[in-house]
Amino acid sequence: MLVGVLFPALLLTGYEIYHKLSGSRVCVPMPAAENAAAPAAEDAGTDNNNSIRIIGAGAAISGCFISLIALLSGGETLVLLTTGIVLTVLGGLIFLTTKNK
Repeated sequence: MLVGVLFPALLLTGYEIYHKLSGSRVCVPMPAAENAAAPAAEDAGTDNNNSIRIIGAGAAISGCFISLIALLSGGETLVLLTTGIVLTVLGGLIFLTTKNK
């Protein structure tokens, strides 16, 4: 867990230090917005459904991995296996009940 947190932070810190020391002052301009109006309500609903489907799929996959770890570890794994199964079922339900319009 520490590697997963510290490694990206160290990479970002190294990147910032490198650019600070190299004197690079290149700024990338932002593209001009052609239409700054808010997106239509239909588009927002579709984007929201897609986001919920992705979260459901991620939860289901995570639950499968947790269950697999529980099965492979041996020993007292009832809590871990139950958590994995519940997460898989809930993630699958979220994924399946959210229709992609």
